[in-house]
Amino acid sequence: MTISPQLYERLMKFHHVGVAVVVALAIFIIEHAGALNWLENLTLRVAAGMQDEVVTAQEEDSADAVVLTISPKLYETAFKQVSPLDRSSLATLIGKLAERKPKMLVLDLDVSPDAPGQDVLDKTLIDLANQGTQIVLATPFPVFSEPLFQAKFKWMTKLCNEANIRFADSRLPVTQGVNLRYFKGRNALGDVAHAWKSNSKKPAAISPCAQVQQGENFAGFLDANMQHAELDARISSQYVDQVHLDPATLRRTLGSVEDIGDDLSAPAKLNLVGKTVFLGGDYSGADRFQTIARPAPVPGVVVHAAAYNGARHNLSRISHWLAFLVDVIIGTVAGMLFHHSWARHNGAQHRLAAAGNKDWSRYMVARLWLAANFLLLAGVIWVILQSAACLLDWHLWSNPAPMVLGIFIKSLLGSRSHLQPAGGHAHADGHGHHPPGWIVASDLTLIALLLGGLWLMLLVLPH
Repeated sequence: MTISPQLYERLMKFHHVGVAVVVALAIFIIEHAGALNWLENLTLRVAAGMQDEVVTAQEEDSADAVVLTISPKLYETAFKQVSPLDRSSLATLIGKLAERKPKMLVLDLDVSPDAPGQDVLDKTLIDLANQGTQIVLATPFPVFSEPLFQAKFKWMTKLCNEANIRFADSRLPVTQGVNLRYFKGRNALGDVAHAWKSNSKKPAAISPCAQVQQGENFAGFLDANMQHAELDARISSQYVDQVHLDPATLRRTLGSVEDIGDDLSAPAKLNLVGKTVFLGGDYSGADRFQTIARPAPVPGVVVHAAAYNGARHNLSRISHWLAFLVDVIIGTVAGMLFHHSWARHNGAQHRLAAAGNKDWSRYMVARLWLAANFLLLAGVIWVILQSAACLLDWHLWSNPAPMVLGIFIKSLLGSRSHLQPAGGHAHADGHGHHPPGWIVASDLTLIALLLGGLWLMLLVLPH
């Protein structure tokens, strides 16, 4: 049994909706499995690059942190280009900063033992903390040596117990060579500083101070023999534990970085009263990260400060429901456009073949429609990415990767389309035959089953 051309044309109106649902569902499952993370990274970089620089160049927020960097020249004059930094000189610098009465001081520097002048620096930090300044230090890197492990453990215990100094993880995740995110709920430097300053909920992970206070066996983050590096590498690939850096906040933070100057007395000119101060180094390539803010790498302290500044309005993801609905709508519209444009091309190509491929006018028409199809594909993808860039200005992130992938699939499916000629006998198969009714019924049944599966899936997945 076959169906009438009129009924088939009516069903074809729902065909694009059905195909859009099927494609969106398949991509949704693949995305949820994490197979499209690489494509999301790429589209985030592209969307951030498409943001309007005028819009994202916001005025400095009064609640933003002050970012200070130790320049290569200061590293040469005050620290003699020696790493680890001379602790006495560093204590002098911190003392000068303390005179400006900051509310919080966050050090993106490894100031753990053992270096010349360590006792002087420790006393400066403890005195400053006991006077009311909140201090957050970078957690020491793990070590293999047992004596060095003991020294770092005792040092952390002293600072935690005697001055309520807090520690945080200064490491940053890098994907495809670019820092796009930071760890959330794992005691990241900016996260801990913001939680303490705002008296908000602390990160979900147990704090380093709480771990060392429980004893050496709980301070595994200091022991390189426990293979935490391999564990952290696996965690770095778990994007669910990471938060997107807000590109606008990162650009604003980068634009507000202040160079301390050429000598240790320079901070006396700065207005730091009641502010949060991030101090880091700008003298070593080892602590520089490629970001979406500018082509050149930026110091790690800038990224941590941007995470702190952006904690008030982190990028929010659009819900699964809304994202899927948008995918279906865009897929349906794109399917109709590609069906029409590719059918025009295929019809022109058929007329060219009927003329023995010798009619130049028909050849040009066929090629123009081919070019129009590729321009249409590029235009739809550009609109999707531009929309994602506009949402970034509102601190919203709608991953355009599934839509981009779906558009490619719809374009491939549309390339097989044919328009009905004047005689009214040729349809989508291009050979003048209507599909049997049982095929159409089977397609509709399959779509219904997939919709039911989607409903169940969205009920059990977190939104």
